[in-house]
Amino acid sequence: MSDIPKPVVFKSVDEMPEVPVSVANTLYNRTGSWRNLKPVIREKTGPCATSCPLWIDIPVFMDLLGMGKVEDALQVILKRNPFPSLTGRLCPRTCEIACNRNKFDEAISIRTLERFLGDLSLGKKGKPPKKETARRVAIIGSGPAGLTAAFILRQKGHLVEVFERDKKPGGHLAKYVPPYKLPPYILESEITDLEKMGVKFNLMKEVGKDVPFEKLLDSYDAIYIASGYSKEVPLEIPGGHLAEPGLDILERTLEGNVPAENRFAIIGSGLAAFHLARTLKRLGKDVLLISEATEKGIKVPSEDVERAREEGVEILLETKVIGIKEKTDRRLVEIEGPEGTKTLEVEMVVNGHQSQASLDFLPSELVEGNKLKIDMKTAATPMKGVFGGSDPANIARAIAWGRKAAISIDQFLNGQEFSPEARPPLVVGYKEIQTEYFLHEKRRDPKVLSVKERFEKPWDEEVLQLSETEAIKEAVRCFSCGHCNSCGNCWVYCPDQSILWVDNAPQVDYDYCKGCGICTMECPRGIIDLVPERE
Repeated sequence: MSDIPKPVVFKSVDEMPEVPVSVANTLYNRTGSWRNLKPVIREKTGPCATSCPLWIDIPVFMDLLGMGKVEDALQVILKRNPFPSLTGRLCPRTCEIACNRNKFDEAISIRTLERFLGDLSLGKKGKPPKKETARRVAIIGSGPAGLTAAFILRQKGHLVEVFERDKKPGGHLAKYVPPYKLPPYILESEITDLEKMGVKFNLMKEVGKDVPFEKLLDSYDAIYIASGYSKEVPLEIPGGHLAEPGLDILERTLEGNVPAENRFAIIGSGLAAFHLARTLKRLGKDVLLISEATEKGIKVPSEDVERAREEGVEILLETKVIGIKEKTDRRLVEIEGPEGTKTLEVEMVVNGHQSQASLDFLPSELVEGNKLKIDMKTAATPMKGVFGGSDPANIARAIAWGRKAAISIDQFLNGQEFSPEARPPLVVGYKEIQTEYFLHEKRRDPKVLSVKERFEKPWDEEVLQLSETEAIKEAVRCFSCGHCNSCGNCWVYCPDQSILWVDNAPQVDYDYCKGCGICTMECPRGIIDLVPERE
């Protein structure tokens, strides 16, 4: 230790050795000339937005909602999705599955916040367009895809008529979704707004039966085929004809015509099968749901499965129905599953498998293998002026189809080349988030009625609404992946003061930036990339 030299202590400035000093400042000596890497600020997005079929800019609306700018947050959603009150209740939440916060604590309650904002828009969207085009568009089907196309095309000033074969508009939403998941007044309010905009609904008008498809071709400038999937797919098993059509039973039950039978076997694991199973159970029936799917293979939101079990629906997975037999007023269902082969006795068997589209009314040039011939990017068919496409199993994808078709139809009517929308920008992954700047916090979920309350009030909406205060607090949890929310970290940490603050946002002054990369490392949201100088 004695070998370590002692520091020199100078008693005055005069004793210090002569050293060179700079008499100028960096305004004249631009340090940026030393750089071989430079920071680039890029607006990106989160995996939530790219996993959403509608590409809603979720980080942006979360940022605005977190600041209490409720109306601004709503407008961000409405740019992509005209019906957040519907998706906020029925969307399968692929955005939450992809949420980066899953790897930190819990995903943001994105669907809940979308519903909160969507309900604020009810009754406020029914404004006629400022300019009319006089071009006429016919839409076949009034499900979410058809309603979306009607909304967007009417906004652009086109005359829109919707042809619906049933007595009320809404398609699957009106016929097959129980009120405890979607209260009727929500859909009715959205329809009323469309009518106020000037959309005309022709009810109980089935194209191909009441109105020839050829007449639509002659009378309208463009046609969008958004008809639903309501044609039953028969069970190809011995005795398959003994199974009742699931959608018919569900529709009748929701209308109040409850079957007299008490023990049901529902074959399938789609949304309609679960809706029927849960509804019958709430009405005091004994319900068994049989599916060949595994637990992970069930293509419905996990909460539907969980609540069905809570309510007492018996679910047999990885089980195949191999035959149905008739026994007086009973049905014998032969199944083959993990426990071998056995026979179950029930009073009614229901075919709950996914139905298919009814396309018999269309010319053969538009159909191939019971599917529409459509361009997946533009929704255009081989017939000029005719468009199509929908998805009955996923409301977000159905709305995305309606949006895609509406954009292409508007381009067609204006004599433009088809130009599909570009995908969202670069995605910020979890490893790009500086999690040290965030606190672990439980997510805020809305209250769900207890099983007892669900049975006492079987038609009441089972998921309640968050308060505005709770909604804002939940939005603040968002990492804001890929979206600059003006946190100021880059400005604070820059050692050369080369981050400028312009209009409450950062800009790089490259004259004085040396490319040290500190701003990149300290950006919590991954929006600053360090790239070679010559890029």
